[in-house]
Amino acid sequence: MDKVTDGPPITDRERAVLSTVIQEFILNGQPVGSRTVAKRYLTDLSSATVRNTMADLEEYGYLMQPHTSAGRVPTDKGYRYYVSVLVKLCGLTRREMARMDAEFNTRMQEFREILAAASHMLAIISAQAGVVRSEFPAENQIERLDLMPIGHRRVMVVMTTCGGVVRDRVVSLSRDLGERLTRKIPQFLNARLADTPLGTLRQELDEMLNTEWADESSALRDCKRLSEALLGNWAIQEVYVDGLSNLLDQPGFADLRAVRELFSLLEQREALSRVLPATASESPVQIKIGEENEEPALRSCAVIMASYQAKGRHAGWLGIIGPKRLRYSKMIPMVDYAATLLNRALERAEEDL
Repeated sequence: MDKVTDGPPITDRERAVLSTVIQEFILNGQPVGSRTVAKRYLTDLSSATVRNTMADLEEYGYLMQPHTSAGRVPTDKGYRYYVSVLVKLCGLTRREMARMDAEFNTRMQEFREILAAASHMLAIISAQAGVVRSEFPAENQIERLDLMPIGHRRVMVVMTTCGGVVRDRVVSLSRDLGERLTRKIPQFLNARLADTPLGTLRQELDEMLNTEWADESSALRDCKRLSEALLGNWAIQEVYVDGLSNLLDQPGFADLRAVRELFSLLEQREALSRVLPATASESPVQIKIGEENEEPALRSCAVIMASYQAKGRHAGWLGIIGPKRLRYSKMIPMVDYAATLLNRALERAEEDL
């Protein structure tokens, strides 16, 4: 049993034929016949031998025949085997890396600007849709909390993540917080954020506030409101997409209805965030092909995503969305290098803060 596809193990000859068919299909987009494989690539094999091998690969589910008189094209299973076992990554040339460096060379300090620039750079370089997802789950991602009085009995809570994203909330209380507590509460929390689980920290904050307001009837209500504003769910997910028009030029998207559904998904940032990787992975690059994508609008697509970091922690994913007929040998290292560039840009921005 093959560990990659749960199918029967395939021979070296079958691997060679499968790899050749997929590479030729990626290059030209037309069903590949046995004569093409035998004459142009595997010249030590006869056309009849290749034809029989392709028939076996079709029986295993790696190839399919669009119609009787046509050659073969890869199935999702075939693409998966190719990407997991057969593909030979090209590595980027110095010229390609220099071009990516140039596209991303602007020194930026605003984190949103950096992430948007990364999606744009990927769209330009890959000629696909460039996507960046930032994710900041509350636990262990809050770097700093601050309080700012903004009027009578109202205070703004300002949260800064380890990735430099800033969020705020406004909470109304039955009292003015006062200058002392406005300083004391953030100092109390920020000294403990790195070492204390948020649930425990919330209990400690409640105890402190109850002590401060022990003799006041509205203490419980104000304590709950302020605790929720400070340490409630700060989970943040943002998605940046660039290069949608690139997909219109892809021959793999001939079905207009499928294209409309894909565009609709890519324009809905919240919906798209749910179908991209949600957490860090042992593998630095994740690839989903066709039916491996849970979202129906992505079933005709390949999604290549690489993890990036901020301050040494997983902070999100970036990558490309394109047709299944991608040049994986080039796109995988391209996305991987884009993650390296984004890591560097975020590190520079952190140093400048």
